[in-house]
Amino acid sequence: MHWIRFDETGFKERVKGEYDRTEDLLVSPELTEASAVATVRMKKGFETKAHSHDNMEQIFIVLEGRGELTLRAEKREIEKGALFFIPKGIEHRIVATSDELVYIYVSVWPDGKPPGLKPGFHREGRILDLHYE
Repeated sequence: MHWIRFDETGFKERVKGEYDRTEDLLVSPELTEASAVATVRMKKGFETKAHSHDNMEQIFIVLEGRGELTLRAEKREIEKGALFFIPKGIEHRIVATSDELVYIYVSVWPDGKPPGLKPGFHREGRILDLHYE
């Protein structure tokens, strides 16, 4: 069993003026058969690059703030309490429109996670990002 409180992971402290976007891994893909869970915090104006995942589905739950979600060419406003699902292969992008946007995402590999998959963090300018390698 794995037990964690997302509000005790420390990302609130790490984002203070240093980063425009941070991720905290809550459930590592090393613990599960085919999923991972992370918390993301984005400052106002930050936007993810439009991207898609060929072998992964994602579920997002907005905890705080507001933003704009683009799925392919369709834009939707998102806010606290919103939950949305992104199927594999669908291009998506998120922009924080309030002072801060906080959400949890669940990544699921429906055909099983790729062998040897491990999370890797990297820093690029004011972004602390998580990638599965």
